[in-house]
Amino acid sequence: MAAKKGISKAMRFWLILLSTIMIAVTFLSTYIFIEDSTMIVDYGDYKGSFFLPFFERDEVSYEDSELFDLIFERCVDDLVRMAVIKNQMETDGSYDPKKVIDITAYANRNKIAYDKNLTAQYYLDDLINWGNKGIEYKTVSAATLPFEVDTDEVTIAVARYRSIENKDLISYASNMEEYNELLNNLIATSSALFSNYQEYVKFNDRYGVGKTNMLYCIQMYNDGKLVRFTNMEVISSKHKVDEITGLFKKQLKYLYFNPDKMTMVSNTDINALKMQGIINNYSYAFSDNSRIWIGFDNMYTADDGFAQGKRYYDSKSANSNGITLIVVIWISFFAYLSLFVYLIIKEGRVYVKKDEENINTEEVRLKKIDHMPIEFLAVLAFGIVLMDCIIGAYVIRYSKNHVFDGIFVYAMIVLATIILNYTFMPMVLCIVRKIKAKNLMENSCIKWLIACIRKGTIEAYDNGHAIIRTWIPYIIFLLINLICIILSPIGLIVAAIFDLLVGVYLYRNNKERQEIVKSINIISESDIKHQMNTEKMHGDNLELANAVNNIGNGIRKAVETSMKDEKMKADLITNVSHDIKTPLTSIINYVDLLKRENIPDEKISGYIDILDQKSQRLKQLTDDLVEASKISSGNIVLNFERINIVELINQSIGEYEDKFADHGLKCRFTPPSNQIYISVDSKSMFRIIDNLYNNIYKYALQGTRVYIDIEQFGVEGAQRVQLSVKNISENQLNMSAQELVERFKQGDESRKSEGSGLGLSIAKSLTEAMNGQFDIFLDGDLFKVILTFPCIP
Repeated sequence: MAAKKGISKAMRFWLILLSTIMIAVTFLSTYIFIEDSTMIVDYGDYKGSFFLPFFERDEVSYEDSELFDLIFERCVDDLVRMAVIKNQMETDGSYDPKKVIDITAYANRNKIAYDKNLTAQYYLDDLINWGNKGIEYKTVSAATLPFEVDTDEVTIAVARYRSIENKDLISYASNMEEYNELLNNLIATSSALFSNYQEYVKFNDRYGVGKTNMLYCIQMYNDGKLVRFTNMEVISSKHKVDEITGLFKKQLKYLYFNPDKMTMVSNTDINALKMQGIINNYSYAFSDNSRIWIGFDNMYTADDGFAQGKRYYDSKSANSNGITLIVVIWISFFAYLSLFVYLIIKEGRVYVKKDEENINTEEVRLKKIDHMPIEFLAVLAFGIVLMDCIIGAYVIRYSKNHVFDGIFVYAMIVLATIILNYTFMPMVLCIVRKIKAKNLMENSCIKWLIACIRKGTIEAYDNGHAIIRTWIPYIIFLLINLICIILSPIGLIVAAIFDLLVGVYLYRNNKERQEIVKSINIISESDIKHQMNTEKMHGDNLELANAVNNIGNGIRKAVETSMKDEKMKADLITNVSHDIKTPLTSIINYVDLLKRENIPDEKISGYIDILDQKSQRLKQLTDDLVEASKISSGNIVLNFERINIVELINQSIGEYEDKFADHGLKCRFTPPSNQIYISVDSKSMFRIIDNLYNNIYKYALQGTRVYIDIEQFGVEGAQRVQLSVKNISENQLNMSAQELVERFKQGDESRKSEGSGLGLSIAKSLTEAMNGQFDIFLDGDLFKVILTFPCIP
């Protein structure tokens, strides 16, 4: 026997090396592409990035790009806030340290209703310093307070600064509750003003004259006087609104917003709704006659964030290699995927040639590493991959902060990819070999542990007596719980886990008992072929399950004997009927010959007609007997096919229309709007309908109507169709619906009709044999039959 390897070691080495190179090229090209397509925004306090593909940069100028819009919108937000802060800090266009601040009004500036009488006024500079240094507290005697309190001592704020009236804060309160409210207002005001002052200094440095390419003019009230904050020296208080708007319209980008009327004039993406959202936080500052003008000077006279962004944008556009990178990414990834799939297909295959038969067969041969536990390989691979990902994330993170240069980052990405692939690929190939050899869980630690526990439990359970199997486990259970409780919190956790396992065991034991009871009920409900699966049962449950299976086998043998006897009787009926049919056929043929002789004697012709009628009736009776015998013995063969029941009913009505007309019967059939399909044997289905129509022809009151209806009901996927046939009986029905479907039972008890009494019985048996339901309803002389079948799509 000669063996030929599916793939050599050398070829496998070069394939894995080539796949590693391909995936490294893919990762590196992807990183370069993302880095090349990512725009970094670093303007003031805002730092962010957004993705701009190379194919959009050549078509979109910097001033029309998302990068520009992002910086512009951020600046608009800053300028609005800067104007609000300037309004708090300045008087006549300069910082005013002696500006008077009402702490209650300032702390509640966003509220409509508050107590305006309970307040104190401080100088702006004092409040800013107070916010910088914080509030200090001291405990004083209650006797020193200007009002009475219930305690001997109270804690109040140290009066670091005094009000403009040279008073302490507590002097403005008449009780402790008012003092605490004033103190809260003081804390909120001083903290907010200190934070705003820091922004005030920063905004002045960022948006001062000549320091930004943003142009602004914001009009609002300051201490009851209408002022304008602007960095355009050409604008003065004498300029009208339309004149200022005209100046800003000359800029490349501009906007004019009137908060009073919510009107907007702009050539930017910022609309009136967005501007209203920006100033909603400062609604207290923008009262009547407030106006906002903002524009952009595209001469780039200042080296601000816009100028830096333009240089960055232009450099990215000039150096873009997007198409080349995308082509490299797709080619390298497809090459890697092809190599990966090829390795999976070929891995572990060995073709063995048998010299005697000269036939090549395929085998799977495992390597030494494949016999290691799968859990150990998974943990090892996961640890290496996790470490690789952490190192990669660390390098990429610090590369954005320019700690590492580009060459070092590229080298680390390639190294991380090599480590990742040389860890991932052998692990996958190992699993592939195990799957092909159908021993994925061989030497598995979990499988070994489960097998040991199962084997020990089964041996201990099967070999013990009832007392040992009951009391010893119970005593052990109590001892383990007692020991765990003594071991404090950790023991309680162990006890909870142990109790849970015991509960699972009891549940499985009771579930097996429930399965035994369920099987007994199934057998009692005539499913005598039911057998329990006893492979996973042990102990008493196993004995009980075997006993139940033996009982089912005994009942099944008895039923088979009974069915055999029934079959013998059916065969006897069939044979006798067959023996009768042979001479009967001769009689029918000779009677037919006599009828053709045109005998002139009317008396003899009448005898011949009677012979013809009785022989035909006897023929029908023998046919019905044979059919009923086949159905009862189960010898009938049904060929199920998909039929349209609506078309079948239409066809059957057409065939019986003349026959019904002879008795004055009018058929009324209202077909449904849609086509309905069922799966039945077409011949048997037509036999059922034929029997029903014959029954109507024989027993229906002449001159009446016959109603046929088809109705579909049920939910989608489980729909059923109902065929109902109704007629008025000629004779009074003095029997139940159940008696009518018995063999040799006729509605006409005088038996004057030509029926055999087997038609409805045969129809019911055939319906049930085709998974249908046959029901008869009697209401006085109304005779109604309902057939129900499952629908198919």
